[in-house]
Amino acid sequence: MAKPGVKEPNANQIDDSIYATEAKAGITKLKNSITGNAEDVAVTEKAVKSFLDESFDSSKSSNGYTKLPNGLILQWGITDPQNGFIAKSIMFPIAFTSVCFGVWVTLDKSQLSATTETVVSGHSTTGFLLTASVMNNLKLGIDEIAVLGDKINYLDDKMSMVNARDIINVIGRTAGSGSILGLKGDKISALASSFLSLGKAPEVASTAMNSLFNKLANIDGQDEKFKEALKSMGMDANYLKVAMQRDASGGLDMFLNALAKVDKRAQMGVLTDMFGSQADLNLTGSKRILSQKRANLALAQMIV
Repeated sequence: MAKPGVKEPNANQIDDSIYATEAKAGITKLKNSITGNAEDVAVTEKAVKSFLDESFDSSKSSNGYTKLPNGLILQWGITDPQNGFIAKSIMFPIAFTSVCFGVWVTLDKSQLSATTETVVSGHSTTGFLLTASVMNNLKLGIDEIAVLGDKINYLDDKMSMVNARDIINVIGRTAGSGSILGLKGDKISALASSFLSLGKAPEVASTAMNSLFNKLANIDGQDEKFKEALKSMGMDANYLKVAMQRDASGGLDMFLNALAKVDKRAQMGVLTDMFGSQADLNLTGSKRILSQKRANLALAQMIV
C-alpha cells in the first residue's frame, strides 16, 4: 500500500543495477580520462588535469600565450621601447590560426610621460607594428604615426629587398636631422627604403642620410669647397638654400638630380669636396637613389 504523499515508481522506472545515476545512489564508476559524453561515469582529478593541460596549451613566459578549448588564442608580451624610437616590429609568440582580432598596448609606469603615445598598426596573424611618440623627433600626432606605420608596412610588402624592420631602424637614426631639414616621415621612409634597396646596411644608409641632411640643412655654414662643388653640379648655393626652405623634399630631389648628371668620373671628387671622408657612402648612385625614392614615395602615397 502506497504511503500518503510518496510517489511510487512504475516498474519500468526501477533500476536494479548497483551503479549510481542522477536519480539514485549507488556505486560510481571512475575514469582517468575524458573521452566522451557518458552520464553514468565520474572522472578523477588526474583526468581533469590531463584534459585541462591538453585543452589549454600554453606558454607561461613573459612573452607567452594560452590556447582555449574553443580555439581562441590569447597572447601577451613585453618590449622595451628605446628613447626616440619611431616604430618597432613585434612578432607574436605563435601565429594565430586565421585572424588577429586586435592588439592592446599598455605602458610601464616608468615609460609614462606627457608626450608618450603608442599606436598599433598593420597587425596580422604573425605580428604588428608598434609606433610611439616617446621623444618623437618627427613630431607626429597619434593618427599620423599610425599612417606612417601603414606606409612602412606597405613598402615592406611591395619591395623584395627591403623590410619594415630595417626601414624603422633607419628612420630612428635619421628622424632628427631629417626633421630639422624639413622632411616628413613618408619622405624619410621613402629615401631610407631607396638606400636599403641598393643593398646598403641600415647603419650605412643612416650615416649617408644624416650627412646629406645635415649639409643641406646648413648650406650657409659650409666651406668654399662645398659651394664650389655645387657650382660644378650647375647649382647655386643660395638658390638651393631657398629651394630647401620652400620644399625640402623637392630641394633634395633637385640636389640628387644635379649630382646624377655629373660625369661618373668626376662624381667622387665632387662628393669628397662636399662630404670629405664620408664621400665613400656611395651617393654616386644618386640617379638610382632618386629614381627609387620617387617610386617608393609613389607607393607610400597609395596609403592615405
